[in-house]
Amino acid sequence: MEFKLNKKELLEVLLTGSKFAGTNRTISMFDNVRIKMSSGSLTVESTNGENAIKSRIAISNSTGDFDFCIQPQDLVKYIKSLKDTELTFVKNSHSLVLKHNKGNVEFAITDSEMYPDIPKIDSNTVYE
Repeated sequence: MEFKLNKKELLEVLLTGSKFAGTNRTISMFDNVRIKMSSGSLTVESTNGENAIKSRIAISNSTGDFDFCIQPQDLVKYIKSLKDTELTFVKNSHSLVLKHNKGNVEFAITDSEMYPDIPKIDSNTVYE
């Protein structure tokens, strides 16, 4: 499974979607962000058990759907250090490979099965 994305757009969705990653010191799964590709949309989400955030971007050139967790800190640092504008990501069974014009780097990923689903809130519902 593969997708290509502009560096600036990817950083924006990663930084927004990872706001709560690593803020809960009791549950290690919350150190990660969940990254999902479904129907041409890439979603990055994080939670600390009390608060949650999702960030989404449309992707027109992905090959397949996927769902995994990754620690965002090293990924964000590495992407910021690149001069490339377009990046290619390939998801393998236990890693995410980031390809750019000078080479590639591999990041460990985990299964998202244990990551909690963030509930959808109906915009028509009023909470008092």
